[in-house]
Amino acid sequence: MGPGGPEERPGRRRAEPLTGDPGASSAVGRCFAAKVGAWFEGQLPVAARADAEEAVTFARQTNMALALAASKWLELESLDPDPVGSMRAWIVGTRGRAEVRRAAARAEAMDLAGAWLEECVREASRGAATP
Repeated sequence: MGPGGPEERPGRRRAEPLTGDPGASSAVGRCFAAKVGAWFEGQLPVAARADAEEAVTFARQTNMALALAASKWLELESLDPDPVGSMRAWIVGTRGRAEVRRAAARAEAMDLAGAWLEECVREASRGAATP
């Protein structure tokens, strides 16, 4: 990358991949991106809501929270030496703040993001274990 690229900006660094398998972090990232993408394509079930206006608001807030989670993963994957651990901590913290604020859509989105992350970590671990 040319002058002024990310590697030349102060405070920006490329993290080492997950310990053990250099492709594990990328595998988790690809899997997580696929889960988030499937959500936005409408392939994953959406919780039913009593009225249409509430359903639209809930879906919009859930979508924003999931987009934020995807963005956070990209940030952590590129800058953090332990992106999975940091993402887990971020999800737990974000969900806790959502609970305090009674932000049900964000809390539910963090539940989804956490479940997807764990599923992707398991899939990446299985992939790393096979020759």
